[in-house]
Amino acid sequence: MRKRLLSMLLTLCMVLTLLPTVALAIGDPAPTTSVRVGGVTLTYTDTPVYATTNASGAVTTGGATADNYNIKFENTTLTLRNANIKYVDTSDPAIWVSGTLTVMALGVNTVTKSVEYGNAIQANDLTLQGTGTLTATSEKEGAVYGRDNLTIKGSITLNAFSGANSSQCGYPGLSSNGTLVIEENAVVTAVGGKSYIASGGFGSAGICATNSVTIQGNASVTAVGGDATTGGRSVGINAGFSNTATITIGGSAEVVAVGGKSASESYGLFASDGTGTGTITYTGGLLVAKGGSASINKALTNSGGDTAAPLSGADNEKFAVWGPTGIYTVLSNELSNLSNSASVGTEISDGSSSGFYWDHSNLTLTLKNVIVNAPDGASGISLQSAAASIVLEGVNVVSAGNQTGASNSY
Repeated sequence: MRKRLLSMLLTLCMVLTLLPTVALAIGDPAPTTSVRVGGVTLTYTDTPVYATTNASGAVTTGGATADNYNIKFENTTLTLRNANIKYVDTSDPAIWVSGTLTVMALGVNTVTKSVEYGNAIQANDLTLQGTGTLTATSEKEGAVYGRDNLTIKGSITLNAFSGANSSQCGYPGLSSNGTLVIEENAVVTAVGGKSYIASGGFGSAGICATNSVTIQGNASVTAVGGDATTGGRSVGINAGFSNTATITIGGSAEVVAVGGKSASESYGLFASDGTGTGTITYTGGLLVAKGGSASINKALTNSGGDTAAPLSGADNEKFAVWGPTGIYTVLSNELSNLSNSASVGTEISDGSSSGFYWDHSNLTLTLKNVIVNAPDGASGISLQSAAASIVLEGVNVVSAGNQTGASNSY
C-alpha cells in the first residue's frame, strides 16, 4: 500500500511539471487593467475595450467596436484615433491611471482638461508615441505628467499647453518627478503656464523633470517657459530638485529652449539640484537657448567634460546656439540694407551649404542654414518693403535684440 501511494505521488509530480506556468518576480508591477478617460473607466479583461468621442469631447462606450472607435484600451496601451476628449468635472486628469501607460496617437487627437484642476494626461510611468498628432491642454495644471518617468518617442507630434493656479507657479507643459526622455523622431512643443507667485525660485517651465531631461535621436523640441512677471524663474527646459539634475542634448536632435519674461531670472536651460549643482551636456544636434538672464545657467560641456563652444553667443549671454561646425553661416549683426534697388549676398545654389541672398527684383530673401544673432536694440532681419517674402532652406535661427524692431522686422 505504501509503495502504491508513493508511486501515485511521483506520477502526480511528473504531471505537474508538464503543466504551463507563469512566474511573477517579486516586486514586478501589476499590469494596468483600468484607465480613466474623460471620466469613463475602461477596464481590460483579455479583450480590447473601445469607446468613441463626440464634438463636445464626451467619451462613451456604447456602439463602439473594433471598426468604429476613437479610443481603444488593451493591456497597458491606450490608442487614440482621431479622438476629441474634453473633461470638466472634478480635479481628476482627463486621462489617468496609477501605473504604467502607453498612449498611442493615430490621426489628429485632442485631450483637454478645462475649468477644474487636473492634468490632461497623467500616469506613473508614461510613454507617448505613435504616428499621429496629440494636443494636450490643461487650463489650470500641467498638460502631461509622468509621476515617475515620461518618455516621448516614435513619430508622434505632441503639443502640450499648460495653465496656472492664480496663486501658484505656472505648471510645466511636460513634467516628471523622475526622468524625462524625448527621442527617435518625436516632434514636441511644450509651453508652461503663467506664474503668479510673488517670490523667487521656480516660476514656470516648458519642460521640467526632477532628475534629468534627455533629448536625443532625431527629435525636434521647442520648449517655452511661461511669463513670471510677479516673481519666480521662467525656464524653457528645467532639471532640478535632486542630486542628479542633468540636461543632455545629443544625436541629431533640434532643440529650441526659451525662458519667458520674469521679474527675477529667465533661462533657456536651467539645471540645479537646489544647491547650485547641475550639469548640461551637449553631444550633438542643434541647440538654441535664449533667456532674459542668460541662455543657460551652467557652462555647456561635451561627453568628455570639456566646454562645448557655441557657434554664436555664449552660455552667460542671453542667446546662444550650439551645433555642428562647417554647416551654418553665422551673422552677429542685423541682416539689413535690403532695399528695392540692389541685391545683397550670394545666390543660393543646390551645392551651397549655407548663405543668404536678397533678390531685389522680386523682393525675396532666401536663407539657407543661417544664424542671425542681432545685438541689443537691433532687429534680426529688417525689410524695407512690406511686400517682401522670405524663403527658408535647411535650418535657420534668427534672434533680435532686446528692443522690438519695426513692424516689418523679424
